[in-house]
Order: sequence, then C-alpha cells, then structure tokens
Amino acid sequence: TLLKLTPPPPTTMTATPSVVEDDSSVTTFKSSSLLHDQIIQQTNNEATLCKYALLRHQYILEDPYLPLFVNCASRSSSGERSHTNSRQLNNAPPGDGHHQPSTTHHISDSPQQSPSPVMFAKPGAAPRRQSSQKQQSDPNILQLNPLMLRGYWSRVYAIWQMVHMFLQMHCSHVPREKAHSCQIINLGSGFDTLRWKLGQLTNDAHRIRVMDVDHDSVALQKRDVIMRNHNLHQALGKIHNACGVGDTLVAEHYVLSGCDLRDTDQFKKLITTHLDSSLPTLILSEVVLVYMEPQYSDALIESLASMFDYSTFVLYEQIHPNDSFGSMMVDKLNERGCPLLSIHKYPTVQSQERRFKSLGYTHAQAYDMNQIYNSFLDAKEKMRIQRLQIFDEFEEWNLIQSHYLFLVAFNDKNVQDESDINKTLLRTFWNIKNMRQVDMSKYIS
Repeated sequence: TLLKLTPPPPTTMTATPSVVEDDSSVTTFKSSSLLHDQIIQQTNNEATLCKYALLRHQYILEDPYLPLFVNCASRSSSGERSHTNSRQLNNAPPGDGHHQPSTTHHISDSPQQSPSPVMFAKPGAAPRRQSSQKQQSDPNILQLNPLMLRGYWSRVYAIWQMVHMFLQMHCSHVPREKAHSCQIINLGSGFDTLRWKLGQLTNDAHRIRVMDVDHDSVALQKRDVIMRNHNLHQALGKIHNACGVGDTLVAEHYVLSGCDLRDTDQFKKLITTHLDSSLPTLILSEVVLVYMEPQYSDALIESLASMFDYSTFVLYEQIHPNDSFGSMMVDKLNERGCPLLSIHKYPTVQSQERRFKSLGYTHAQAYDMNQIYNSFLDAKEKMRIQRLQIFDEFEEWNLIQSHYLFLVAFNDKNVQDESDINKTLLRTFWNIKNMRQVDMSKYIS
C-alpha cells in the first residue's frame, strides 16, 4: 500500500492505557487487555526485522550483532501472526502506520558465532559492500520497497549521527577518575544493538554506560540472547546481576531493565540506582512517548529534565494527525489497537518544542524529517544510499517524511543564554534553520 514507511521501536508500556474519570474529576488508570500489550510489544520484532532488511540491502553497513537478535524477533513475530488474525499483518502496517514485513522469516540459531570487528559505519565513512550473490541467497531479507527502506534508514541514521556527535563532545572530556565519562538512556530499546556498536565511534566505549529500558517481557528476551552469546555479554564488562526483577541485567557498562515508563517513581529509582546525575546523559526516544497518554509521558520528560546536570533528549515520532494523510495514519493504528495517545495534544513541531520547554528543558529545537534528511544527515552517506536502488516516489516520500518529527532538547547548567548555544549539541540544529548542509568532518576522529 502507499502508506508505508517506518515501524517504531518497541515501547515500554505494559498495555495501552485507558482512563476513566469519576464525578470528582480524579483520573484513574485502568489497564487494557493483554492483546493491547502484545500488539505494542510486537513493534519491537518488526523494528528488528526492518533493521535487518537495511543491513542486508546495504543501507546500513555491517552490524554483526543484529542477526543474533533477529532470530528471536523472527520467532516472536511468526508466533504472533499465527494466532492473531485480527491484526491482519499482511494488510495493516505495524507500529507507526507505515510499514510491515510481508513474509515470515527464520534465522538459523548461532548463539556462539564471533562477530567481526566491523560495526555500523561512522558518518562519512567509506562503504563496505556485500556481494550481491550473498545478498540474493539470503532468504531472510524482507521484501521492502525503496520508499520503506530509505525512510527507515533516515530515522536510524539520524539517531546514529546524534549519538556520534554526543560522544565526540562528551566522551573524552570527563576526568579519568570517574569510571564513566557519559551515559545513554534508550527508552523502548527493544533489541537495539547500540551498546555493542559504540566501539566503532570511540576508543573510549568502555567509559560509556548505557541503560536500555523496555517492557519486562522484551527485556527478558534480550537478556536471554545476551547471556547465551559470549561476544555480547563479554562487551558489557563484569556482570553484576542477570536475574533480578526490574533490573533484568546489570553489568559494569550496561543496564537492561524491564520497566513501565508510566510508573515514574519506579523509573526514577532505576536512574538514581544505576546512573550518575553529574555525567552528560543522552536520552533516546523513538516512537515511544506517543503511545503513552500525555500525563504519563509529560511526567517522564519532566523527571528526566530535572535529574541530570547535563542531558540531551532526542525524540522521534509522528505529527500532523489532522490532515488527510495523518488521519489515515491515526486510523490505521487505532484499528490495530495501538493508538497514538498523545499526538492530538502535541500535533506539530512547534507544540513539541513548547512541550519540552514547559517541562524543564531550557532549549528545544525540532524539524520534520524532510528538513532532517535534506540538511542534517551526512551528505556522503546520503549519496551512497541513493545509489543503492532506483527511487522515483518523491511525492509520497515528502508526504510521509513531513509527518515525522525529530527533536533535540537539552539542559546544561553551564549554558545560560542563546549566545552559549554554539557550545552545545544544538549548534547543528541552528544550521538547519538556514538549510545548510552540516559538515560532519569536525565530529569524526
């Protein structure tokens, strides 16, 4: 169908919330059905399979760790399809309303294989091409058209580029007496392999602490894959705990936690237990908050804004629900049982910027994905992926990209006014205002 592009990463909710208000106007939370819970979690499997499609079609370069999680995602996705006919996966896009895998996929189990040292490429790095014979012989490649692949790549690469710049600015600038130099919180992380790819961006990957947060069942699946594979758990440093409730896996450089993000008290306890509030902290949220009702997602943003001396929040999610395309997008997700619960309160780029500023972030800048693709993503890498496949769906491309937002907000006790913006990660976004291509060479070591 026309309306397909990028599935969201997994969310962290135990269920899509419904709310009832009594006569005293006190809002009471009421859990919805297990089916809602399963639908939300299923977006993790679909996101993982789509990333694998990018890898196999050479939109992203080698990530040797991703196939280890694809097997788990493929089995879960197959099982979900076999017993949930109401989802109509061959006709309704998963997660964000713009994409679905069209076939069932099976990856052979190889829990002890050794990944190669080549991971995800740095922005601007020379491409490493796979042989076409190897690609064509892989039965697990999703049948996705160039529109879907390019759209999903733009989302993945925008996040990757932000992570890279954050590390360049902060990873080596913290005194060596501290065990870690900076931190990353990945909300709704699913089977994302960011922790294992950091070594491609910096020689100080061992000084970065990553916290992955997701639904209990997703976190447990990820933990099992990690603990079955020596190469995965060895990269995390000393394992302190691999079976606790809530703290699903705690290691020297990594925390994997099952948590309902609507439970702000539980989430804040995780943060204070495992992270250092004085360290620069990057927070990633890809199509997570939009599934939560505003009172929960707003409370989460406000908590994160107040908990660190320096934090950068990167948000990617849908916008513009009220035009014809946006209305269709919202309706499709409602039919699937995973509505976008906050999109109507924050329907535009401007409303999202106001949201983050009102909830405690001193600065926030956002653009739709057309602007991000045209003026923020690395020019050399765009040129590379544009040669991979014939592409002529420009009208659909611009329409879909205009319905996705990419926002960066930050707090820094050392930044007092607009004149200090150039000292922060947001300096790149100020360049987009003038539609100038960002020169990534200054960020590449």
